[in-house]
Amino acid sequence: MIERPYYFRKEVADEAIQAILAKRMTQLRVPVKGIDTRFRRYDFERGRLVESQRIAGCWHVIRKLPSPFGAPGTILAVKEALVKKYGETVSFETSVTGQIIDGVSYGCDNYVEEDWVYRADGERVDDYSEEFNTKREFVRAQHMPLEFVRMRLRVERVWAERVQEISEADAKAEGVSPRVWFAPWGAPETEQRDVSGLPGFQGENLAYRNAFATSFDRIYAKRGLGWDANPWAWACEFEMIEAKR
Repeated sequence: MIERPYYFRKEVADEAIQAILAKRMTQLRVPVKGIDTRFRRYDFERGRLVESQRIAGCWHVIRKLPSPFGAPGTILAVKEALVKKYGETVSFETSVTGQIIDGVSYGCDNYVEEDWVYRADGERVDDYSEEFNTKREFVRAQHMPLEFVRMRLRVERVWAERVQEISEADAKAEGVSPRVWFAPWGAPETEQRDVSGLPGFQGENLAYRNAFATSFDRIYAKRGLGWDANPWAWACEFEMIEAKR
């Protein structure tokens, strides 16, 4: 069994982790990077995205791209951002409390309670070393030590598709809350629109596709891979097999 680290983009990391812990999220999508859909053809075959180029009137396979999620059965160890949380000030007596030594009166000593917590939900991190505790105030997800991973996901299925091919059911499996409109990243409110694809919808009901498109756009539109660009995306269906809470 292969295990590989995985962390979510910072724009939606906390929301995604909360959705997984609440068992609302069972699918995940990321754009395929480094491909050119203008001059090459792409097909999903046997777990890989096959890139072909037309040469002398015929399509020739150039390369086969593997999934970033690995094959079914792969375990994704989810890395999360950590923050140091300060608690109450605690006073305690020492062997010299209440004594006067060399003209100095000694009272109680004080210290501030400290804990490392997962940023997504504030749960305490167990068993960290004193060396780790004194080094920093914040740890980005990509720098989180694997020993602190509390959540592991087993990949059940992997495929590739254009992002706009996502169904309403699959959009719900992405853990989003339904929205009436798709709100493109950086666009004014007047440009919000319905992309649900539901017949007779016309922005009157809630749809998960609108919410997924908004979330996807928030992460990837600035990189030219937003919803309207309709990029190829890797998708995986997973099952949570470990979650320490």
